[in-house]
Amino acid sequence: MANSIRENILVKIEAALNTISGVGTVERSRITPISESLAFPAIFLFEDREEVIINSPNAMGKVVKNLYITLQVWQMDDGSGLSTQLNELLKNVETKIMSNSQWDSLAMQTIPGESRNFINFNSTKGFGFLGFEFDIKIQYRHTFYDPETA
Repeated sequence: MANSIRENILVKIEAALNTISGVGTVERSRITPISESLAFPAIFLFEDREEVIINSPNAMGKVVKNLYITLQVWQMDDGSGLSTQLNELLKNVETKIMSNSQWDSLAMQTIPGESRNFINFNSTKGFGFLGFEFDIKIQYRHTFYDPETA
């Protein structure tokens, strides 16, 4: 049995994130706490929700879906400046996500959403965690009753 269009897109996203220089961990739907045992920077991919749009003008007789994904990215404070460190990694993640916005023709489009920064301070410079969340919406379609066929 083949994977669904959705699963194939998620596999491609995970593979793309693994190619970002310096990224140590990429996982889908992490449920265990962040710890120093991870290879940082670490990217976690969460599938938030999915909308189904029937009779959309661009549906072409198919079911159109909007898959909402949040990428949660954590890194260790390297002491170089929190804003600079966060912005560099955010740029790299966004560039990689948007470099194949149709995911090899599986998706219609990828739309970047908002990002949110967060910092877990440590009194010792260079030992805190910092990160961000980056939301994306991936619009794709498949035939009715067959999520494997685009």
